[in-house]
Amino acid sequence: VRVSRSSTEDKPETDNAVFDCRVLSKAQAVFSLVDEKFYLKDTGSSNGTFINNFRLSQAGKQSEESQIYSQDIIRFGSQVETDKTYGGKAKCIVARIQIYFADGNEFVERAVNDKFFRCKEDICGQERYKQVKLHHQAVNIEDKVDQLEHIIEEKFGKENEMLKETVANLEKKLKRKHNENVNLLENIAKVTEDELR
Repeated sequence: VRVSRSSTEDKPETDNAVFDCRVLSKAQAVFSLVDEKFYLKDTGSSNGTFINNFRLSQAGKQSEESQIYSQDIIRFGSQVETDKTYGGKAKCIVARIQIYFADGNEFVERAVNDKFFRCKEDICGQERYKQVKLHHQAVNIEDKVDQLEHIIEEKFGKENEMLKETVANLEKKLKRKHNENVNLLENIAKVTEDELR
């Protein structure tokens, strides 16, 4: 699986490793599976490919394939400072890898004596990460429908109330104008009667 920055030819999808990220190279890295083991290789990226915060190769140079294990933290690119047009920072892609066998058992974690081992606390530090679980969960469709109805009511309920208030105000204005017109017609009728006498 090729890891790359999005382009006109390659767009980010749920089934690829293309990211809309300015610090990635067009050819960032490659995941491979050999003899039931997963490997990661930097393909000469500028801002680097990392396993547990260890860079795989120098900028612009390909790395050797390095085995990845369940619970490894991989990073593509490095956060860089940019001009204020892009918010001042361009962020990298960070993910915790979880590898499962077909039977549902998790693949082994990296050994403590491995050259790419690092305590998770050393890697994560004070930064916050969003955890995404990609396994299938049983879904109660009625609960999902109830949640969706609640979201719709919350979103459109406020707009509906505002619309009702606007209509009520317009109705008041219309009634006031109608009363003004009725009074005006009555006054015209009185003036005309007085002139006819």
